[in-house]
Amino acid sequence: MLIGGVLSSCVKDVDLEQKEEISLSPDVQIDLLIYDIDQSQFVDPSTGNSKTHISDTVRLEFLDDDYIQEDLSSVEFYFRHINTFPREIESKIRFLSDANQEQFAVNYTIKPGVDGNPVTTEQFEFFEEDRIHLVR
Repeated sequence: MLIGGVLSSCVKDVDLEQKEEISLSPDVQIDLLIYDIDQSQFVDPSTGNSKTHISDTVRLEFLDDDYIQEDLSSVEFYFRHINTFPREIESKIRFLSDANQEQFAVNYTIKPGVDGNPVTTEQFEFFEEDRIHLVR
């Protein structure tokens, strides 16, 4: 039995030893939110007592665009925190609908920093076709 195969390519000067270095970039990459928190935000200004949580709401209006509603097939959220506080912080990020119903949440612990040595915590959340309706 004789089995033969032919492989041809129209690519010039390809070094297959570098295959690990090949990467595909996303169609769109944007920074949604950047914020700084200092220790004064953990103090209630009216009483001077320590607060245990801080919250804020941001509207992501671009998610209402027709392009997003019709053509978004996957999304990766990347959260990065640089903590200078010497304690853990519980991060609870909730994504809400227009009717303020929770669509999904991303919860994780931010590692404590050390005095003069900030610590970075990263969290990834990936949505494909089975869950993309939660983002739309």
